[in-house]
Amino acid sequence: MKKSLYIVCLHAIFFCLVWGCASQENRNPVESPSPVLEPADEISVVSESPRPSNFDETMQLLSQLGYQGVGLEHEDEATLKFIISVFSNPKSQNRNIRFVYTGLQLSYDREQFSLTLGENSSLAQTLKFIEKNIPFKK
Repeated sequence: MKKSLYIVCLHAIFFCLVWGCASQENRNPVESPSPVLEPADEISVVSESPRPSNFDETMQLLSQLGYQGVGLEHEDEATLKFIISVFSNPKSQNRNIRFVYTGLQLSYDREQFSLTLGENSSLAQTLKFIEKNIPFKK
């Protein structure tokens, strides 16, 4: 008896769910504007902020060295200036680097040959790190 009552309750719940989902009220969206929301304006195109003046110089320097800068278009002029000073130094040239990133901490990934320049690093500290941790290209 308990089992049949349980099955009847499950059928009733299932019927209510199907009937609720199939009702005509939910099929047609409300055509009148909402009193709470304002009508949407035309989609505005997000304008791309201009790149810093030294972006092209940074990318060109990295390219000449055989390195690829990743995500540097989002960096400010001071960060790009720091990158230029790092890679203009002979200690950072001809190293086994494929990708150059910026991030929170100075690090090198040997498998990906990627150098991440930290935000709180000095030029001397960065060059010392490169000398110690990144081998020359073969």
